[in-house]
This record gives sequence, C-alpha cells and structure tokens, in this order.
Amino acid sequence: MKFLHAAALLAVAASTPALANSGGRNSTLVCSQCHGGGGVPTVTVAPSVTTALPGQSLSLVVSISTLPTQPKGGFNLKATGGTLSPGDTTVRTVGAGELTHKATKAGSGGAITFAANWTAPNTPGTYTFTALGNAVNGDFSDNGDMHGTGIATVTVTGGAGG
Repeated sequence: MKFLHAAALLAVAASTPALANSGGRNSTLVCSQCHGGGGVPTVTVAPSVTTALPGQSLSLVVSISTLPTQPKGGFNLKATGGTLSPGDTTVRTVGAGELTHKATKAGSGGAITFAANWTAPNTPGTYTFTALGNAVNGDFSDNGDMHGTGIATVTVTGGAGG
C-alpha cells in the first residue's frame, strides 16, 4: 500500500511543470512570489538609442547588480510593442515578445549582464521595456535571493526626418 501511495505521489510530482527555475521564467509568476530574503539588486535596461525609426533594430543590455551573498542572477524582459529577440546565447525567447535567461549567470565586475535586440514597430509612439532581475546566492533554494525592476523607454518617430 505504501508503494502505491509513493508511486501516485511521484506520478503527480513528475507531471507538474516547473513554473520558473534557474533556466528562466516559464509562467506569469514574478520573482518575488518564490524568491526572497536577500538584498534588492539594482536593475537597469540600457537601449543603444532612445529614439528610433519604424522598423529600426537596436540593442539592449539588462544589468543586475551583484551583492556579496548574491553573485549570480537571471532576468525577464518585456516590451510594450515591437519585437524582442535574444542578443546572445545566454538568452531565450519565452512566448510572444518576452525574453529570459537560459541558465543562472555569474556576475563580473559587480554586475550580471544579458543582451537583447529589439525591432521597433511601424507605429510611432513611446515603448516601454520592463526588466525583472533576480540576484541569487546560487544554492538552488528560494531563500537568500531577491529581485529588482528596471524600466527604459524608446520613442519611435514618424519616419525619416520625423
């Protein structure tokens, strides 16, 4: 009888997908719904330009500050329009227009950085990039980690000379 209960529990556990993990966010959860207890990192989103033409491609860098007890991290990036794509091999696409990390990444020089590309939409306006950066201690538990938020905007003008 104990064997049947253990087998049933194992089957349920194996069929339940992980919603987020060291390989990036896979759901609508935000970092703080699982991670906590650490210091809050500074998160920035730095676009290569702040004004773009319709259809123009630009690069973005998401930076997460490291802390002495939180030397690793991951991120999630969304845009209110346009098309996001990975800027290097450490980044992957999640659903439509959302990026995350492939694996937890160690920082260098006090920061963890991830690269992304963005293609501006054809509709003029101001578009917002929101990044959640999670600084973690790397012990594969939820304790001793914390996230911060970074926001940047790019204005798409009406066209050449606009």
